[in-house]
Amino acid sequence: MGRKTAYRPIIPDSIGNRLTELANKFGGLTDLAKEANVSNSALTRCLNGGAPSVSTARSICKAAKVSLDWFLTGLDSDVSSRNLDGFHIPLVAAEASAGPGLIPPENEGAGQFLYFPSGSVSFQNASCHLFAIHAKGDSMEPTIRNGSLLIANRADVQPREGIYVVRRGDSLLVKRTQPRENNRLRLKSDNEQYDDEEIDLKHPDNGVRILGRVLWIGHLI
Repeated sequence: MGRKTAYRPIIPDSIGNRLTELANKFGGLTDLAKEANVSNSALTRCLNGGAPSVSTARSICKAAKVSLDWFLTGLDSDVSSRNLDGFHIPLVAAEASAGPGLIPPENEGAGQFLYFPSGSVSFQNASCHLFAIHAKGDSMEPTIRNGSLLIANRADVQPREGIYVVRRGDSLLVKRTQPRENNRLRLKSDNEQYDDEEIDLKHPDNGVRILGRVLWIGHLI
């Protein structure tokens, strides 16, 4: 299997991550290098953060039948050109608390991925912006149960009505958000036993950062 590098969903996607996705399709980095007629060392440099040469990038894209735009930037105006059997969503090692808040461990986002077959979910076209995280706690019940798997879009961070993964200081939360007047944001819990919280987005010490809008909620029944 191809090497998987550490992935933090709150930072932009990388060529290394996309290269890992393509390598997995072929069974490993060596197989991709052979199919693209490029050296293993050239692909390894990409995994370690180096930029591929134009000829190497074109050879990889031709072999994998993906667009050069997608491989280099993560964006693709012609999504149909991505002829993959599926796509991977990075899984954050921390849990987003649907309760009082949890401090993420040091290995947050440590390179685990969830695989989805092509066409299996409606948000596939935004796959390069997605991350997965587990919820813990009961403050968002019955909408989100303790242990539910969440998939969120890190490209959607503008405060508006919806459910978001939010960083507050050293804690990760999952809450329903409601924009208020004077640049204030209300964090709501669906469980009526929990009080709402209102924060000033312009206050320099609020310690709040919106990480992504929740698109999908999954749990055992």
